[in-house]
Amino acid sequence: MTVMLKEMREELLQDVTRSMKEESDHLRFNVGDFYDHASEDRQRELALTLSNRERSKLHQIDDALKRIESGEYGFCEVTGEKIGEERLIALPFTKLSIEAQEEIERGDY
Repeated sequence: MTVMLKEMREELLQDVTRSMKEESDHLRFNVGDFYDHASEDRQRELALTLSNRERSKLHQIDDALKRIESGEYGFCEVTGEKIGEERLIALPFTKLSIEAQEEIERGDY
């Protein structure tokens, strides 16, 4: 799981770096009219939202790597029970079992 998380982290950092470079290049070389600038502003706004999500995902991956080191990885932070292997494969940085996640979404926790 450590290898998978580190690969996810590296891919995410590469995507963020690429996005930042594209945005920088775009700002440097793009000259247009008012409507072009309005569209560009909307694109930048979307890029910032994505980067917030990317930052959040990066934090979750780093947190999962720390849990692996401390021996807490794979256990639900709500119930203390082991998280199912299938869930960890699908979402390797999760802190919650599927049951706990469902209960939280229903408002039971």
